[in-house]
Amino acid sequence: MTDGQSLHRATPSSLELLAANERAIAALYEEYARQHRDNDAFWLELASAEYRHATWIEALSTRETSEDTKGSRFRRESIQSFIRYVKDQEEVARRNGIAFATALSLAYFIETALIERRFFEQLEPQGSNAQRLMSNLQRETEQHVNRVKDELSRAKGV
Repeated sequence: MTDGQSLHRATPSSLELLAANERAIAALYEEYARQHRDNDAFWLELASAEYRHATWIEALSTRETSEDTKGSRFRRESIQSFIRYVKDQEEVARRNGIAFATALSLAYFIETALIERRFFEQLEPQGSNAQRLMSNLQRETEQHVNRVKDELSRAKGV
């Protein structure tokens, strides 16, 4: 691998940030579960999926080679800012409480932002395992958007 290639490929720290983001979202959903016991199964299922996503990303980070990712359009500042936002939302909810519909709205915003900001597309996976992982992350996040949207519609009586 040339020096130029090593500068342009995703570093494990980039993948670690993506994993940290998934863990931050999981912690937020666990807080929502603590506050909304009647709907804790919903929140805990989403949190479990976020932890699973983090594990997948960490596994990719551990195995990452030049064959797994050829490059990255990854901006660390974007994901770090997003992590701070999610952690701030968790702290606000913990301190002040949060209405169920508001928690759903924030979860919808977070899950949609992951797709719109293309966090899972910022890496350019080359290996079949890396490509499959990124595809699975994208698909499951889209499923989260739909689940949260459906629950929000029910909560608002739509």
